[in-house]
Amino acid sequence: MRKSVDSGGSGKPCSGWARGAFTLLELLTVLAIFTMLIAILIPSLRAARMQTKRVLCASNLRQLASAWPMYLDAHGGRFLKGINTNWNYGGKQGNGSAAFGSIPINPANPDVLSPPVVKPLNLYLNLDEVVYLGAEIFRCPADEGGGDVPTTHYDYKGTSYTTNLMLVGQDRLQLRLFDPCRAVFKEVNKLLPTIAWHQLHGPGKLILMGDAGWLSTWDLGNFNRIAWHGKRTTHNVAFMDGHVEFVRIRKGLHVTSEYSVIPFKDLIYDVEACQKEVAGE
Repeated sequence: MRKSVDSGGSGKPCSGWARGAFTLLELLTVLAIFTMLIAILIPSLRAARMQTKRVLCASNLRQLASAWPMYLDAHGGRFLKGINTNWNYGGKQGNGSAAFGSIPINPANPDVLSPPVVKPLNLYLNLDEVVYLGAEIFRCPADEGGGDVPTTHYDYKGTSYTTNLMLVGQDRLQLRLFDPCRAVFKEVNKLLPTIAWHQLHGPGKLILMGDAGWLSTWDLGNFNRIAWHGKRTTHNVAFMDGHVEFVRIRKGLHVTSEYSVIPFKDLIYDVEACQKEVAGE
């Protein structure tokens, strides 16, 4: 008599072992697909993250720029002048040097601090003039330091943003021997001590402040490289009229179709005639 075949109660003959695992080839295929997807997605995610940081950075600059008219109204239209005021105009106490904030002056006694540095623009942003923690509006989320700063500019100097030296800074620019516009900047220096809001020319193109790297990119005597937003020599800058753009700064060019660092109308044409862009910047 023929023996019956156990159908497992299904009414159908059992055809062998049920398939319960992938083959090696199938696993390798799946891994290859995942690898390809990751290779495609990671650059996009990185670019999206960088774009988000740049937008947030620009938003901070826009708010800082909006505080300057209030400062100028309260100070007779006169800009802030003095040593390191292009950094010390506002922000928290920087921890990189006593020039930028209150720091320990004796390693053996860290509780003894240097005098705090007053940051005048803070008052027009609902902050105290002396802030040790916080003041996040002065921090660019893309701030990675760079140049002569080993940490972030925000931690080291108290802010991620620096101003146009012809507006907020010392009342005399350093003259570069090799600058073809040296003679024009001698005339600029005569006007800087008394510069006021009503003297400004072209506020829609006149740079007020920007990412820390914009100044070193523009300055003929400074070759520090700071590129926080993925494009070399391109920085967030706020203009005197309050708007913010992501602009390529060209070393040696003081006036271009996109921006100007020269606040005086009578000197614009002289600068355009003498300026020369440094190749390779």
